[in-house]
Amino acid sequence: MDEKHLRTEVIRLAHEKPELRKHLLPLLRQGAAKKLPTQFTYTIDMDERGEFRATVYAPGGKEVLEVNEETFEDGFMKNKNDLAGLADYLEDLKIGGPGTKVKKD
Repeated sequence: MDEKHLRTEVIRLAHEKPELRKHLLPLLRQGAAKKLPTQFTYTIDMDERGEFRATVYAPGGKEVLEVNEETFEDGFMKNKNDLAGLADYLEDLKIGGPGTKVKKD
């Protein structure tokens, strides 16, 4: 059962059994507020002659962040291979949730 289907069933149950609403509705609120960890893909687009540019993609291929030299200079990543730093940066930007993972393409 996927998350969307489970949510629908909990809402249906809360509607059918009003006496359970006080227990079920807080669960729905918690689930909506909690972001699941996401696996992002990091692709280096250019790395030559002192110029660097990379792109971070969400699942499904949507571009969510461009990485360049300023990302390193500002201390968000130590270097172009610092995937843990990039994951932390995505969490700080609220693009990814707790436990965000980044893999290099």
